[in-house]
Amino acid sequence: MLDFIIIQSCGMSKQSFACRAYSLYTGSYFKSGLRYAQSIVKKECYFILSAKYGIIQPNKIIEPYESVMGSFTQIITVSEIVKQAIDLGIANKYVLFIGGKDYVKALRVAFKNVFYLSTVMEEKRLCYQRQWFKNNTGKLPKEFRDKIINDNL
Repeated sequence: MLDFIIIQSCGMSKQSFACRAYSLYTGSYFKSGLRYAQSIVKKECYFILSAKYGIIQPNKIIEPYESVMGSFTQIITVSEIVKQAIDLGIANKYVLFIGGKDYVKALRVAFKNVFYLSTVMEEKRLCYQRQWFKNNTGKLPKEFRDKIINDNL
């Protein structure tokens, strides 16, 4: 059995009221990534990386905010993300990451085995990436699967 988690970056489009994290983000890219993640992992293996709250579980109720990782509006620090990964017991997991470049930079400090899904998608436009999620429902990227298998031989 492959032992990994999925972390997805938060989205810019949000509800205007406090709600569960997976419902707060309303953008089509976030929703497509969420459906893809749900097709691969159990809910306890899925996390969201928020520019305000850091690594959060999808059922956590959070307030809406205006913050973007890698910008002056970023509230969470990389050292806080590292501490959260340790506290959640996921710091040594393989991570399949769905999201933007500034978010993956923070994750690569907190986790040693981060696979950036956008490399499979060759940095193509968001509409292509949403289609990729749909076409690959239930499938792990071969490169990611092979890395986990080869590292554990």
